Amino acid sequence: MKTPNPRKALKTIRSLGTFWVAEKTLDHLEAIRRYELDIALQLLPLTGKLLEIGAGTGWQAQELEDRGYDVSAIDLPSSKYRENRIRTITDYDGKEIPFEDNVFDVVFSSNVIVGRHQYARIFTLLRRRVESVS
Repeated sequence: MKTPNPRKALKTIRSLGTFWVAEKTLDHLEAIRRYELDIALQLLPLTGKLLEIGAGTGWQAQELEDRGYDVSAIDLPSSKYRENRIRTITDYDGKEIPFEDNVFDVVFSSNVIVGRHQYARIFTLLRRRVESVS
């Protein structure tokens, strides 16, 4: 009798679980974003000018605006959520942030994928867009 490979079995179970459980709907996405935002709000100042990068539908940007933040949101024009946007989102090329330096108090981003080779450049750009806090 052949001994089962536990690693292979676990991988198969995980794949089936992902297929059957993770229904990726906008409601599912909103639930995840609400959870993330509740955590982030504990760390953010109570008000200020905020830039959201990778805004998707704009749901989090709208929630932040409803809570008193002055929000600008950007995303790629190729975003799969473009047709589901619920607020104004500025399209950008993923390389140059389309705002002047020292404009924002906070930069917020949730689940945006950036290649490792781009981290230093992106963080340098972000630092220039955020006003210095003394």
